[in-house]
Amino acid sequence: MFTAVAQFRSDRDSVIWEVAPNSPFDFDYSASGARIGIEFTDMESGRQLQIKHLPNGQIYWGKYYWAPNTELILGFEGNSGFTTYQGGLVEAEFYFEDFADDVTS
Repeated sequence: MFTAVAQFRSDRDSVIWEVAPNSPFDFDYSASGARIGIEFTDMESGRQLQIKHLPNGQIYWGKYYWAPNTELILGFEGNSGFTTYQGGLVEAEFYFEDFADDVTS
């Protein structure tokens, strides 16, 4: 479970997440009407991670508020396709859209 806090609309909050190899995850949140997005970065390489929705294979460059919330997996999209993340420390940077000030997720 992560907790991210934004006091103002332009705030971002980061958490470090230890991800096991080939670990699907779901995203469930409560934020009083706010829309939340997340960008994921591999801490070792500094590369941005992408998210793949397992049921349909769609790949996203972040967790957008309008994208699916379940059956997601991190990885890298490259010339040879999507490679599932093999584990490590990941920075999850949360950003908030369309909310009143003082929202906590």
